[in-house]
Amino acid sequence: MRANILRRSLLLGAVASVAGCATVTRLRQGLEFSVVNERLIVRGEVSIRTPAAFADVMDQNPQVSVVVLQQVKSVTNVRAVLEIGRMIRERGVNVALQSDSDIHAEAVFLFMAGVERSMVAGAQIGLGRWIERDFSRSPDFGGIREYSVEMLGSDAFYLFALRKGPSDGIYVMTEDEIAQFGLLTAPVQRFE
Repeated sequence: MRANILRRSLLLGAVASVAGCATVTRLRQGLEFSVVNERLIVRGEVSIRTPAAFADVMDQNPQVSVVVLQQVKSVTNVRAVLEIGRMIRERGVNVALQSDSDIHAEAVFLFMAGVERSMVAGAQIGLGRWIERDFSRSPDFGGIREYSVEMLGSDAFYLFALRKGPSDGIYVMTEDEIAQFGLLTAPVQRFE
């Protein structure tokens, strides 16, 4: 009996040590976080509660050096996006897009936060419509102009996004536009 208990304990210990190298996935406040070694893969919707969940996942996984934005197409709170973006930058974390990544609208501001920003061919960055279209009353919609300057050193991308964001649907940026506005810190990676 004791031998069986000892074998089970050893087996559980071995499983636990292997689990440290495996993927750990959690759904928190609309976002799904998957930690794979030093990479945090993010997908889902950003809401007002997401910054606290993001900070918690990062605190529990200090080895994370790259945030991979996989599918982030919905943002219900712009301030939450900017808060997470500033956390990414303050922690010195890089942000990457995989070939299957698809980010839309304000989720682009998460990408801008990476110290290093990389993208694999096939990833899509889409610009959506802005909620507030009267920019004479709100030239820095939600503090995004200031944030853009903070992250990219210029408001050129912000102004481009205001012009290109369609009133309905999504405008998918070309690789040339992505490079032109400094969203990448390295050339687009291509795998053949």
